[in-house]
Amino acid sequence: MGSWKIGTGFARVAPILSIGLVAVWALGQILRDRNWWTGLMFYFPTPVLVACLLLLLKLSRTSRRLTLGLLIAPLAILLGVEHQWVQPEFTTTEISTIDMHESSSAPDTAAFDATPDLIPLRLIHWNLARGVMGWEKQWRHIESLDPDIIVLSEIPVLFDTKTLTGFDVLVVDEMAVACHGSMTKTVQLVRGGALQARHVTCQLSEGPLEVLIADMTSSIAIPRDPYLRPFVALLADRKIDVSVGDFNAPRRSLAFSDLPPGYRHAYDAAGAGWSCTWPVPVPILAIDQCIIGPRLKPVHFQLQSTLLSDHRLQILDFEWLPRK
Repeated sequence: MGSWKIGTGFARVAPILSIGLVAVWALGQILRDRNWWTGLMFYFPTPVLVACLLLLLKLSRTSRRLTLGLLIAPLAILLGVEHQWVQPEFTTTEISTIDMHESSSAPDTAAFDATPDLIPLRLIHWNLARGVMGWEKQWRHIESLDPDIIVLSEIPVLFDTKTLTGFDVLVVDEMAVACHGSMTKTVQLVRGGALQARHVTCQLSEGPLEVLIADMTSSIAIPRDPYLRPFVALLADRKIDVSVGDFNAPRRSLAFSDLPPGYRHAYDAAGAGWSCTWPVPVPILAIDQCIIGPRLKPVHFQLQSTLLSDHRLQILDFEWLPRK
């Protein structure tokens, strides 16, 4: 008798719960992080919603049609937006558009004289989670990937730059940048303290690479958009080539959906597979970003999971675009 009452009660609650979850999610997808309240709804992970609806579909026999109908939109986002099935090709149309944008604004550098025969450079970004899984193991994994430029977030407290043999290392706040060449950095560029942003110039043999590194607080009490807007404006203002970091904000945030002309997300331009970066081993939010500028051609972008951090690695292979 008691189990029958529980089953009847669940059958009544299940449709209301399903509709409520989808309503919160849908409102977040429409308004996104326009303000703090809508941001909280926007951060409700689509994979979690799909999992909840599938569970309700299995447990409730009386509202299966309703649940199946509610699954359509989240599944479409999950399979069509959060997951990119095929790596896009970098077309000549994109190159022409970028050339037109660059011709009026970018200064001449050695990088623009690069030829298509050059070997692509590799940039790696990784949130180390303070190195709790072992900095030595993390470094061995990074080294095995043969990077040219390394950007690390949430570095260990006792971070030893001498470990990065063969690299010049610059420690900035709780981040580190390493490359085969000298580097210069700017002061903090975004006011308020919630988003650490620094412009680092890496003097490579191919020419100067302008890198904008970032690390956003993980506190959900702080709205993201007021900090992301001025950050995105810095990309064009400072003629940034590539920006990476742990933004603790999804790739589809309003500010990230309105990048300056010529800038694009590396995942959208040259990535494939599951786009979420945190938390490993079951990433459900795409909060680590890589944005590339007009001077670079993305050859390949990969997100790699390990058991050495709760964040996935970002691996970008790129070439310099020659100026016509």
